[in-house]
Amino acid sequence: MKKIMIAIIIVLLLVGCGKNKKKAEEVKEPEETKKIELKYQEKGDIFYSVCYKENEYMLDLCIEEDQDFVSNMVDYIDLRMQYIFDINEEVEYTYSYKIVGVIGIRDKKTNTLIYDGNEEYVIQEGASSEPTKDFTIDESMRIDYKKYTDLLDSFKKELGTALSGALKITLHIELEWKHEKFSEPVSIENDIDLVISISEQTFNFRSYKNLRNQKTITQN
Repeated sequence: MKKIMIAIIIVLLLVGCGKNKKKAEEVKEPEETKKIELKYQEKGDIFYSVCYKENEYMLDLCIEEDQDFVSNMVDYIDLRMQYIFDINEEVEYTYSYKIVGVIGIRDKKTNTLIYDGNEEYVIQEGASSEPTKDFTIDESMRIDYKKYTDLLDSFKKELGTALSGALKITLHIELEWKHEKFSEPVSIENDIDLVISISEQTFNFRSYKNLRNQKTITQN
């Protein structure tokens, strides 16, 4: 009798262990949430060429090197502004951009700003709703440098004082892109700019801001 009772207890224990094992197998470990990761980069560059009027001293009239230039011999400046956006997965994006020139003239002695004017060289807008990994903005313009030296000269004659001037040209970009696995769109805003000194004697490119930007965006 005792042997029968022991056998029944062993059977019950084995059945219980089997059920517990089955339940343990049914309860799965929660899967680790996988992060979504997008990597993008922006690249912006400025290219220029200063072209002189025809003269007996120069064979190559256009110069791309950064140096001082003789103002009254310059015919025009060719300027090219480029922006490249690249991302590791296809996204749906819209963008807009514009190129604006701002001229400022100051009193050399007091550094007081006596003229501040805007001139829009190029107004372009672009948009796309097609998935893509990259796009490029590439704009060229020709700057009549004499126009600005004449403006500086007119203020000098009117005020009878020494003046200095600068022309700042900016490519402004606004970009928004969407990805199906991101809950919110991502917005980017950037500038690429160049500052040209305005002078009746010599001038140079005082500063320019190129763009090199790399970022990684993650979402759980």
